[in-house]
Amino acid sequence: SSINDQKKFDGKLIDSDENNIKILLSDEKILEVPFDEIQMARLNPDL
Repeated sequence: SSINDQKKFDGKLIDSDENNIKILLSDEKILEVPFDEIQMARLNPDL
């Protein structure tokens, strides 16, 4: 498989607190991700 097949995450962590992580994406969008979602994704890779 080529590298292009993998999901590429291009962003920079700009802020975080006990509830959310804020990521500045390469297209200037800001993504806020709740810690809960990250934990769930870690525990359940199939989701």
